[in-house]
Amino acid sequence: MPKNLETVTAFLTPESAPAVALPAIANARRLVVFFVVLVIVAALAFVAGIFVRAPQQSALDVVSEQLEVTYSVEERVVAPGILLAGRVIPGETRNLTAETGVGDASGAERQIVTQRVLAPGDVITPGTLLGEVSGRPQISIPEGVPLYRDLVDGSTGSDVSALQTVLQELGLAASVTGEVGPRTLAAVGDLYERLDATPPASGTIPWKEFLPVPSGAVVVNSAAVGTVLSPEVPLATIKVSPDVIVMRANVLEADQLSEGQTVQLSSSSSTAESTVLRIGDFTTPEDGSGAGRDITVAIPTDFVVAESIPITVSIDGVAEAGPAVPVLSLRQDDNGTYVELPNASANNTDSGANEREKVYVAVTVQAEGWAAIEPNDSLAIGDKVYVSP
Repeated sequence: MPKNLETVTAFLTPESAPAVALPAIANARRLVVFFVVLVIVAALAFVAGIFVRAPQQSALDVVSEQLEVTYSVEERVVAPGILLAGRVIPGETRNLTAETGVGDASGAERQIVTQRVLAPGDVITPGTLLGEVSGRPQISIPEGVPLYRDLVDGSTGSDVSALQTVLQELGLAASVTGEVGPRTLAAVGDLYERLDATPPASGTIPWKEFLPVPSGAVVVNSAAVGTVLSPEVPLATIKVSPDVIVMRANVLEADQLSEGQTVQLSSSSSTAESTVLRIGDFTTPEDGSGAGRDITVAIPTDFVVAESIPITVSIDGVAEAGPAVPVLSLRQDDNGTYVELPNASANNTDSGANEREKVYVAVTVQAEGWAAIEPNDSLAIGDKVYVSP
């Protein structure tokens, strides 16, 4: 065997291999303690994961639970209130056309204003001097007085009786006899004198000097002195019905209103108190929109308004205190409107803890989240009603 091979063989034999000593692990006890602590921490984290829940999950659990919310029946005033948009409707106007002029006893050849008396805004009542045309006065009388001819001493008829009645109502010494006599002629003369107008020829009452005018008509304008009158150019234009505000109300809103009721008007520049004049019949437009009733309201003299400015009409009803429940407590079924109460008899048992008792009610009006109801033997002040589903 070669020498080198012998050397290698000798080195590899167990007998010739040197002993190797492994170093000892320091602090072995600490290592054991570390592993034990690690195991305990992992176990505690697992247990905490079971019992501790995320805030989001807790919130979801609360929402999913049905809350039982109740509120007490109260004795209170529930005042109705509505807001309606109105529009201004102009009143009816008429022209006053003088009859005195060409072809009558006055001898005038044309109708011309010789005295202007009326001013815009003047209110016309029976016996008002309307002006002077071709030197002769024009005097207002009520509509319905059927004057159609000149009256003289001895004239009889219904026109005579009607004129005598007007003279009497004006405080003049006339008797209603149906026949013109000295007393009637004297009363007519006194009327002309009262108006500082030239009386007619003795013994005559010229019918053309009396113009029928609705009492309370308001002057819009009047012709100036020197104006030549014609059918197209009247002595005056009068308004025989006032401007009003008309608004559309649905059935429930209209039920809260009545003719003669006080309401509040407001525009962009003015507020005032007014009165409901008329409540129309229920109508439905052909297009199906705006079904309801037309409510007509007077325009006060101190209320500034124009046709193009929207008007708001509101009401505040006057009501007495009575039983009321929150609107949120009202329910409905085929039998009507009802509220739900905790079932007192069922609450004494575990099986009936969530049962509810229905009490049907008659609602009279709603306002500001409350509903006034008619007195009910099954529902007393202080009783709890559910407002939750």
